[in-house]
Amino acid sequence: MDIHSTRYRILRALMAERGLNLTQLSDKIARSPSQVSSFAGANPSKNIGEKNARHIEDCLGLPPYFMDDPRNMGTAESQATHTPEQENACVLGDIQHLLPVVGMTTAGKLIDNIADAEIDEFVPAPGPCSAKAFVLRLEGVSMEPEFKSGDRIVIDPGQDWVSGDYVFARRIDTATGTPAGTFKKIVYEEGEYYLCAINEDWHPRYTRIDDSWQVVGKARYQVKIL
Repeated sequence: MDIHSTRYRILRALMAERGLNLTQLSDKIARSPSQVSSFAGANPSKNIGEKNARHIEDCLGLPPYFMDDPRNMGTAESQATHTPEQENACVLGDIQHLLPVVGMTTAGKLIDNIADAEIDEFVPAPGPCSAKAFVLRLEGVSMEPEFKSGDRIVIDPGQDWVSGDYVFARRIDTATGTPAGTFKKIVYEEGEYYLCAINEDWHPRYTRIDDSWQVVGKARYQVKIL
């Protein structure tokens, strides 16, 4: 089952258990009845996106990422309270924290507003990471043999990086005017930071980081899909 179906079924279960119709739900989450009907009605025309799911959880008093966990489909009401500790938590590591999977191009363009993007795939966080973490699907051969095209790497913008770490960085492509991203090892040499390709045959192997570059986040985990 995909993430959108999971969110929809959990929301419908919550509505049934709390005795809410679409109009009552719209009042609780401060959305118009027509908008609520489009994603929570019997025949929805829209998916419940990342930003909307977090908004609904907040308005209904649910723990963060409650609507992303399939275990909550049949027990939504019994788990609908949360503690102050959960409200203040900034590091999430259990199965309720699902990370969006994005390609290199998508990550470069949407990293500032990834919560508003329509993401087709989510995977459970393999370990503790910040709420802004995402899974980057690698492309190309510049990081072989350590990393291959198609590998999935958790990038965490909430983690500090140092020389020797693997990072995702981006800059505005001067030819197209659009953001372009790259996954590389960051190294510090002679007073400058460089993005380094592991593949010795890749050219250029070293790219100096100037003001046009932004180091988005540090690589934390490699996700294996079996």
